[in-house]
Amino acid sequence: MKTGKLTLYFGAIIATAMWMGVSARADNTLTYSKVNKDGSAGEAQKMLIHGGKMRIDMPDGKNAMLYDAAADKIYLLEMEAKKYLAMDPAMMEKMMGALSGLQAQLEAKLASMPEAQREQMRAMMSKMGQGLLGGGKAPELKYVKTGRKEKVGGYQTEVVEVLEDGKKTIAYYVVDRSELKIGDSEYATLEKFQTFLGELMKSLPGPMKQKIKIQTLLAKGNQLPVKADHFENAALKRTDQLTEISAEPLDPALFEIPADFQKRQLPIGPGGLSEKVGGR
Repeated sequence: MKTGKLTLYFGAIIATAMWMGVSARADNTLTYSKVNKDGSAGEAQKMLIHGGKMRIDMPDGKNAMLYDAAADKIYLLEMEAKKYLAMDPAMMEKMMGALSGLQAQLEAKLASMPEAQREQMRAMMSKMGQGLLGGGKAPELKYVKTGRKEKVGGYQTEVVEVLEDGKKTIAYYVVDRSELKIGDSEYATLEKFQTFLGELMKSLPGPMKQKIKIQTLLAKGNQLPVKADHFENAALKRTDQLTEISAEPLDPALFEIPADFQKRQLPIGPGGLSEKVGGR
């Protein structure tokens, strides 16, 4: 899996995190939709919760993510290729070490090249995503309770803004979890998942964090988002909203890696990563 594709995976994971907090005591299927300009529901993402496990089906239908609270690990599923990648913070630290070693080797080779060829190679590396380890820094994030209250989908919400290096990037509309009938067990699973995400992000270098643009609101204080407005250069670019909650029983098999899926290794560093690093 190329580094650029891996970055897209991380982006999907982190984007999902804003919704990790809407559940009920029974099995749940939650649908989050992009709000189109005419107010209609657009592309949808589904999150399923069952017995300490979660599944997130991405809008494209080609990828899904499983989280096992007991194992404290996520599994990224490629539905068409029938492959999966296991991931946890320890594995990410090892992967970053492999990337650092690889970059050091590449830099050594570049140093022996003529200047024109060296710059051409640097440009090529940057395109392929190899520049994730060098330069840049993670944005400074701040969460601000505005004191504003707004009605969203029948809920009386409080507005919390996310500032990225001082600029507003997201406005979350949050409610108390009791309004969504979230059970203690489910909330504990969601909190554990988000703690896992925080540890995972700590293992990433600043440039990768910047590329992913971490803008998650963790489940805390018993408040969870039901809507999010995304901004770019002060202009509203996208709105996502909770559009449906179902408590129908779910098939436990949905939360397991399919038997015909093969484990994918991360081909980073000479010879790729070891079986232990990419293992189940």
